[in-house]
Amino acid sequence: MLRKLFIRILLLGAVVAFSVFLFSSGKGHTLLLDNKTATMGGHEHAAVSAVTVTVDSLKPVKILPGERDLVVVKGVHHRITVSGAGVTVEKRFELPFEDMFLCSMPALLDGDDAWFEAKRPEAPKAADDSNKEEVPVAGEILPL
Repeated sequence: MLRKLFIRILLLGAVVAFSVFLFSSGKGHTLLLDNKTATMGGHEHAAVSAVTVTVDSLKPVKILPGERDLVVVKGVHHRITVSGAGVTVEKRFELPFEDMFLCSMPALLDGDDAWFEAKRPEAPKAADDSNKEEVPVAGEILPL
């Protein structure tokens, strides 16, 4: 009886470990590839004339100064190659458990270690409701 309990606990642990592995390896991340003047890691990095960015084996993306592009990747381990301003930089990196990251191409080309940071999507701003009339909701008691 103790042996059966031990085997069941062991199998349950294996299923949980396999589930965690599948979840982390299949998780999608959004990378915002940014070619704007930015301050990252306490240093200001000026936008580069034009860069070509390749993430993993995806199609290369050309980003002009002041522009931002979006790439969706899966998994934790990635490789990015950035070519621009006569310099080519290839870097391997791991993404933490966040959904969206802002990646500064000028900071990466300048060799700054703080070239990417987690970014939370901004909530849409509420419109100014001061000039709108209230519309009664069904079942609402209206004042006389």
